[in-house]
Amino acid sequence: MGVSGMALASDKDDVRPVLLIASQAFCLQAMILWYIWATLLPRPNSDTPKDLPLPLVVAAIYLHFVMCVRDLPQSMLLMRHFMRGWSFETLVFGTIFCIDALVVPLVQLFVGALFLCTSMTVADVILNACAVNFISTIDNTILEVYRALNELIEDEDGSDQGKMIELHVPTKLLRVINWTGCIIPIVPGMFSMAMAHVGLDIWKL
Repeated sequence: MGVSGMALASDKDDVRPVLLIASQAFCLQAMILWYIWATLLPRPNSDTPKDLPLPLVVAAIYLHFVMCVRDLPQSMLLMRHFMRGWSFETLVFGTIFCIDALVVPLVQLFVGALFLCTSMTVADVILNACAVNFISTIDNTILEVYRALNELIEDEDGSDQGKMIELHVPTKLLRVINWTGCIIPIVPGMFSMAMAHVGLDIWKL
């Protein structure tokens, strides 16, 4: 889960490294999302239809939707972990968790979907789909380097066993989400068609 997972498993001694790693990840993600947003301008000659298969754009937005929301149900449940008492550490870790697990994926979801509508060719759709998916992996990449270096530094006694978090799971709700999101993909299908309509027909991207 990237920085949000690190925020869940950390204690007050880890505030500084978690805050610094999260800050650089969020700055990079915000910068990329901002510049993507800045490219969302109507195309020249917007009355002329694009020579681009609409099903391909919808399929790209569909996959983008799945990539952005895959951790959202788990993140919503884990939010309760930060509501068990208030302290400076809880506020810091809770804020980091909210930004990484909820704010960034949702902003990426809508900005990325519209960005895919700006594609002019089949190759553009594929490359843009890879580009918007990359944004959510920035914090994971930084953490991989951090963890790799920590493994070289930490003692060999294996005293750091991690932190267990109990999670109450509403199974009925998750079954409905699973059916409408994965098995019979009503939600991602509707989102994909709606965003393709907004981007191509309304915003003329």
